[in-house]
Amino acid sequence: MSSFVQIALAANADNAKRVLHTFTCESSLALRDPVYFDATTPNKVLKPSDNVTSGIIVGFVYQKPSDTTARVIIVGVLDGFSGLTQGSRVFLSATGGVTQTRPVSGITQCIGVACSSTEILVVPNTTRVLTP
Repeated sequence: MSSFVQIALAANADNAKRVLHTFTCESSLALRDPVYFDATTPNKVLKPSDNVTSGIIVGFVYQKPSDTTARVIIVGVLDGFSGLTQGSRVFLSATGGVTQTRPVSGITQCIGVACSSTEILVVPNTTRVLTP
């Protein structure tokens, strides 16, 4: 089985409820950036620049062990955000970040639910809808 497919639950207690996987990435990728798979390079993730040209969001950067390596949270709770409304959906924004306001143009993809004002339950929906 390839490393791309080998997704394992983290072993320690802090990460026991997160599904993480390590990918290669650009050095500009930062913690909590949403990411999608690079269409041309296997096992590589990219940060979206908008909600039109990116691929399907698969998770968020959880850790950066090196400039070109990212540990991505695919499912689980990620903290470090601010101003979220608990219980409301989180979408990919028109600028490639996160928003709780459904985009009025581009592609709409729900990428999680706020479980507090600072935490997102990451559960990317792979269905994307073109917003007229």
